[in-house]
Amino acid sequence: MKKNQPNCPLPNDVGEDTFRYFAKILCCFLAEIGGPRSRSLSAFALGHSSRNPVFLRISEDEDYEAILAANDTQGFAAHGGLTFRFDDKKRWVQSIESSLSAGGIHYEFWTQLRWLSKLELQFMFGDLICTARASITQSVEH
Repeated sequence: MKKNQPNCPLPNDVGEDTFRYFAKILCCFLAEIGGPRSRSLSAFALGHSSRNPVFLRISEDEDYEAILAANDTQGFAAHGGLTFRFDDKKRWVQSIESSLSAGGIHYEFWTQLRWLSKLELQFMFGDLICTARASITQSVEH
């Protein structure tokens, strides 16, 4: 495992460009919601840094065959939007996560936040964090 590919046992031929792709997706999702622009994530996505802040898990999409059969289609792609993962007390965002499914393969990717990023989210993007917390509360109640 390369040191710039944390927690991700992938074949040696999977390069930085794969991780840069997922970093770009996270950056785009954050921009769409008016969220923070992570300097380390952006620098890596643009190729200005070799420090990889993206974690990646690849697995088989367990719903793929059922969706194909139910919808009489040749294939599909889906994305999981953007998720803020909070600590147990729902005070601090620990990571920003997303997922993609394409052709029976499911990609989960995320970046873990350092304290400075956590503080920036909490104090500069408080409305966004309140909305995310409210979503958690609503989903738990239903």
